[in-house]
Amino acid sequence: MQMSGDSRPIWIQLVEEFTQRIVSGQWKPGEKVPSVRELAAEFTVNPNTVQRALTRADEDGLTQSNRTAGRFVTDDQDVIKQHRDNLAHQITAEFIAQMKALGCDKNAITELINSQWNTYGPDTVALGNEQKHAKDPHDNARN
Repeated sequence: MQMSGDSRPIWIQLVEEFTQRIVSGQWKPGEKVPSVRELAAEFTVNPNTVQRALTRADEDGLTQSNRTAGRFVTDDQDVIKQHRDNLAHQITAEFIAQMKALGCDKNAITELINSQWNTYGPDTVALGNEQKHAKDPHDNARN
């Protein structure tokens, strides 16, 4: 996860990271979410910042907090799908806007997607010039 160079508050960036982990299946439905302390150490941020982000995830219905057992990813597949769809639409809109700014038309964009689609296996995503396994639990996307 890149926090440097991003002017948005860190807690909002963390909400996006947690949402990504849930909708991609890295954090599975019903699974216990790492503790605030563990996440704060992973992202080298203040635990209060992590708590704020997790509270938003609770409010968004992606996680549920249980005082005695911890916090868990929702089991509600409809909520997860809704967030995945929203994220996909946002990413797609940003991509199309950037491609149009480069002067690409719909056909050029479609050809590019088709040519790149098979370059990446079903479990990989492209980030810049590198490939990462989307479901690798050890990848915290901090590069």
